[in-house]
Amino acid sequence: MKKVIIIILILVCGYLIYNNFVKNSNGIKNNKVNGTNSTIEKGSLSDVVEIGDIIMMTPTSTSYTIKSDLTGCAKKNCFFEEAHGNDYQIIKPNQMKWWIVIDKRKDGTIDVVSEYSQEDINENGIYFYGKEGYRKIVYSLNLIAKQYENNKYTVGSRHFGYNGQTEIVTTALDSNAAGKKSTPKVGGNSNGKEYKKGLRGDTLYAKDVSLLIKAKRKNNPNISEKEALDVKKLDKNGNVNPGLTGYWLASRYYHGTEYLGYGWELRKIFSGKMATANGVYTEDRTEWERVADIRPVLTLKANLKAVKSNEPTAKWILE
Repeated sequence: MKKVIIIILILVCGYLIYNNFVKNSNGIKNNKVNGTNSTIEKGSLSDVVEIGDIIMMTPTSTSYTIKSDLTGCAKKNCFFEEAHGNDYQIIKPNQMKWWIVIDKRKDGTIDVVSEYSQEDINENGIYFYGKEGYRKIVYSLNLIAKQYENNKYTVGSRHFGYNGQTEIVTTALDSNAAGKKSTPKVGGNSNGKEYKKGLRGDTLYAKDVSLLIKAKRKNNPNISEKEALDVKKLDKNGNVNPGLTGYWLASRYYHGTEYLGYGWELRKIFSGKMATANGVYTEDRTEWERVADIRPVLTLKANLKAVKSNEPTAKWILE
């Protein structure tokens, strides 16, 4: 009888050990990751993370210089560069540590967008100017977004709104390129559907906009589109402040008619809405500067270790 009881006890103990430490993939323990309180949950990040969760991950780069050949802005034509005596702007990608999960793929990779937008070290947004700014904005925003990667965790990046738009427009931007017709060309940037009432350009940015709204509504179903798209910014010291300049979309558009003339414009989100009057070039060769913040999107690797955070600012930390 005693032998039977002992055997039963051994079996019960064995079951408990198996259930708690082998079978249960969510066994936890207290831990410190990057100086923050966390709880390790066994299993891949893609298995436990949900759309709308906030992840902490620090980009590798501590500083990146955005030169004028990427933006068209130089001391002679952009206010901020004239004021600071520079032909460049500088950002600090490693200050951006908070990321919202907006998409999960079947291969286990995860898309995240920055929780905040970011300006430069002089507390300006990132400026684009004139014809050159219009030509290169999509390419340049994607290049800037790439600086937020961390090879330990990421396999790709893009700027918010990018979904295959022409990165660099190479054809002429003038009345001949526009064609003086009801459906003028945009100098090589013909991706996406055309707008009605004379507004034309790509609509490919809408995918990221939709993903972000859905992610924000995951935890707050009653949030409006405006509230979902609105954002606070990181200042030069990495502190969170109200967003005043909005943030860029990797997208262009143009407007006008044969009689009113054509204007080439950039897209940004300001106060949660699509901003208007972002023209940088007209067919009479007038040029302007426009400004907004950076908002990168990263693709995280599959099968990263899930580290659950006990901090109020994020649900997960990448170990």
